[in-house]
Amino acid sequence: MNQPMDPELHVIKVLDTKHGQLTVHLKGKLSETRIDGSVSSTLPRRGHIDPAIDAVEALVLAHACNYIRVDRVNYMEGVEKALDAILDRAGTTVPIEAELLQKIRDRLHERSAMAAQIAHGEEGEDADDLIEELDKILQK
Repeated sequence: MNQPMDPELHVIKVLDTKHGQLTVHLKGKLSETRIDGSVSSTLPRRGHIDPAIDAVEALVLAHACNYIRVDRVNYMEGVEKALDAILDRAGTTVPIEAELLQKIRDRLHERSAMAAQIAHGEEGEDADDLIEELDKILQK
């Protein structure tokens, strides 16, 4: 008696995005409801965005392992939009943080200078005026 064929499935899908490639490796029996797989990519890594990139990779792999056609145009457009959002945010977050840190540093420097003037009671400087100036800086 002939047994039904249950071919072994070995698939490699290379998904090109404008940010890099995702390579999905799938292996399993065609009759299985879920097959095993792994993913690798050339997507950019920048430390603080790595968890978001990992999440996109994991989602694509999970879908591919459950027979969702991740190589379809509509699916890839969604992946592109997710990557765009992650990388756009990463591009604006770092400079904003650096700018904020610079402002904090500058204000602390000004505050330190005023505190030194108050502590040393420098001639010609009224402590009340310095305190008022310090209060104005802290309110900005």
